[in-house]
Amino acid sequence: EVLVAGGLSVVPVVNVPIVSPTAQAYTPALGIFGFPRLMAPRMLHGATALGDGRALLAGGLTIDFTKFIQTQNILDLKISSVADAVTYSGGLFGGFSAAMPLSKGRLLPAVAPIGNSSALIAGGFNLDLSLGTFKLEALAESDLLSGSTVVATGKMRNPRIGAVAVPLPDGTVLVVGGGNLRAEVYQPR
Repeated sequence: EVLVAGGLSVVPVVNVPIVSPTAQAYTPALGIFGFPRLMAPRMLHGATALGDGRALLAGGLTIDFTKFIQTQNILDLKISSVADAVTYSGGLFGGFSAAMPLSKGRLLPAVAPIGNSSALIAGGFNLDLSLGTFKLEALAESDLLSGSTVVATGKMRNPRIGAVAVPLPDGTVLVVGGGNLRAEVYQPR
């Protein structure tokens, strides 16, 4: 299965943009998409397949169009980083786990699987734009998904936005790009 989740969408007929709260699994052998599954809306999130068959969605960006639509006042638009991660289990009765909090809200994180049921969630960008609030922060912080919990796992040497994380055969993770010219290696404890 291939999971297609989140992103920016448009409500049919009224053409109102929304951050998508749906995901669908595609089964290549049958050439079909399954039923839509609901989740917390997110786009620009990190995602990876875990060794145990689940998919991880971490962080992202959400936009609250509700107040904007009601008042037509651009100042009422709330744009913020998503501060949680969820896993998706496929199959007929599959779905999303409960939200697991991240150490910080982050969009464009680097995400890589580690072993069977763990993953590194590194860096990204913390954003909060709303009436009276303006926060932009490149992140060096990293989190570790282990089974069904997420814990802070320390900082990288430098903040990275949109970096690439690649699992290596020895169990470490190479993190490269995202604004820094030097690569880093994450070593699980």
